[in-house]
Amino acid sequence: MKDEDAKTKIKFQDRSPVGKGFYVIWFSFKTLFISLILSILIEFFVMKFWHPEQGSRHSAYLLEQEVKYLSDNFKSVVFFGDTSAGLSTNASNRVYEWMFVSTGFERFDRRFNKPIVSSERYIVKKTKSIYRSIRPYAMATVNIVQLFIVRLVVILMSLTAFVLITYAAAVDGIVQRDLRRYHGSIEQSWIHHYTKSWLGGPIVVLPAMLYLALPFNTPPALVFMPSFVFFGLMIFIMITTYKKFA
Repeated sequence: MKDEDAKTKIKFQDRSPVGKGFYVIWFSFKTLFISLILSILIEFFVMKFWHPEQGSRHSAYLLEQEVKYLSDNFKSVVFFGDTSAGLSTNASNRVYEWMFVSTGFERFDRRFNKPIVSSERYIVKKTKSIYRSIRPYAMATVNIVQLFIVRLVVILMSLTAFVLITYAAAVDGIVQRDLRRYHGSIEQSWIHHYTKSWLGGPIVVLPAMLYLALPFNTPPALVFMPSFVFFGLMIFIMITTYKKFA
């Protein structure tokens, strides 16, 4: 298993900058898709076993509270001439129009969500019966996709914090590295390589996936603050223990 991981790592390192860029983009889309599917499945589980009386209203409430949180706490954050709350709301509305209006699902919902009439044909009655039983899950899927977009905007805004933490930790790490070299301390390059392996997935990707899949509202700081701290610590250790000739 370790040999396969090493081969994969070597293959990635041997790729051109363009190849690495495409790999990062593909990995990002794959991670987001897995997070979206996981979010929908968790919401279905919550609807079935946790809040069966609320149905799709539970996901609608999550979306409403998430947008309200952005509006209350990120009023001064502006992207492309719009606030973060306005940007995320516009993006989620476009997703709603694409999923619910452009696909014709809205017309289908208006027709088959009506009460069953005895004069209707059997196929129409059966379709209404089946659709009314799965409609809460269909509406919850639309709400969760919108919620996913709103939370994705929050994650994109948090990337600036990672940049600032990287800068501060790198500057402090360079100073500590020079002090270590001038004092003739023993260098151990394995610490640098071991620390570098923790960057990315365990510290950045995992908290992002967790935040996207949460079936309840929570301040993003509670999810990302430990990630910020450990990310800065890993950068500091990695720069401090760097060896030019390993």
